[in-house]
Amino acid sequence: MGFAISHSGEAKLTAARSIFRGMRVRGDRWLILQRTSSPSSFGLTADGVYLFVVGAITTPKFVIDCSGLCGSGFNAKKIHSSRENRCGEGAIGSHTKGFIVSSVSAIIPLYNKAATVARTLSSILAQKREDLEVVVVDDGSTDNSVEEVLKIADKRIRLVRQENAGPGAARNAGASQAESPLLAFLDADDEWADQFLERALSALSAHPECDAFVAAYDTGSYQKLQRNILFDMGMPEGPWRLDPSAPGKQIKKYVDACHSSCVVIRREVFNTLGGFFGLDHCKYAEDSYLWLQLVLSRTIYWCPRLLVKFHVEDSALGVKLTGRHPIRPALTHPERLRTNCAGAASAPLEHLLAHYRLLEADRLASEGALREIIRLRRLYPAGETGSHGFWWERRLEIRALLAKIKSRMRAGVH
Repeated sequence: MGFAISHSGEAKLTAARSIFRGMRVRGDRWLILQRTSSPSSFGLTADGVYLFVVGAITTPKFVIDCSGLCGSGFNAKKIHSSRENRCGEGAIGSHTKGFIVSSVSAIIPLYNKAATVARTLSSILAQKREDLEVVVVDDGSTDNSVEEVLKIADKRIRLVRQENAGPGAARNAGASQAESPLLAFLDADDEWADQFLERALSALSAHPECDAFVAAYDTGSYQKLQRNILFDMGMPEGPWRLDPSAPGKQIKKYVDACHSSCVVIRREVFNTLGGFFGLDHCKYAEDSYLWLQLVLSRTIYWCPRLLVKFHVEDSALGVKLTGRHPIRPALTHPERLRTNCAGAASAPLEHLLAHYRLLEADRLASEGALREIIRLRRLYPAGETGSHGFWWERRLEIRALLAKIKSRMRAGVH
């Protein structure tokens, strides 16, 4: 997309830069200012034409005559459209009258979801908001997932492909490609109710102090396996900020309520917090690494309405992840958390990390991993649990010691 601007002084160029400030495309590339030598083709004056070229696109998709630019604004009209906008790899986002007008970017991390991704995309395209773009990040799928996406011919869908790096890295890649001020994430096996984005955008517009919108999810017949946490907590609808005196166990409930498919977050907040945990192909708690920072340090608009269909039966991660969970990245990589949750959020962060550590120690005890339990306790002391926490710690150590003795006895028998 390009914009042609008649040049008659630095004042107009400054005004033009102000108008287009913040418009992003394709990763971290910004609008590039480039001079052209053929102003007559645009019907502008001979004193020069400035062309704003987006990213690596050398042929302008739209050229806007801004020759009427003045101090307070400009009189723009579309005078050229060079390409059709359609679904496909590298396709451009949505447009209206020559402008990128997407209010929200829906980002889908995709890995081997050929059976469900069309259903997910249909729920996005059924939204009551037309001003959205859809970024699908294929994370090295080995099935027909990509083919299923390409079957849907909608100009708002853009497909990005990468080698497998894990769901956190895939969401981060989608966010870097997004062009909108709001980011919404939807897993490739979940669905949105048709009013999800409408309610989210309305709430964030009415409450500019809120950094994110979080809705409730419906797991259908799987309520026993995955409870609706917002309902369980009885959260009222509206803006909310964490009470710094909240114990770690309660903070975890707020974090768990932030299921990625239920969240719409302002992009500048997402970037400030650093996005999802994307290292080591992490598949467990890579999302809560981001959402705990949101809960601890930002204002959230809670919406306890069932606006997301969480298909537990189709998920291979989270509660459906089989075998022993790896240690969550909040405990292995706490540095960014402590940086972003400084000040008033520092104490509740340490309470939450201590609670995570106790949950991890409970799993380690059954494996007889006494040394690892002690190591984690030194890193994350459970300061807020009092005498109850003290005796819980001792029980965990005794369990771990007994499990270790039993394991050695079994090894001796064999």
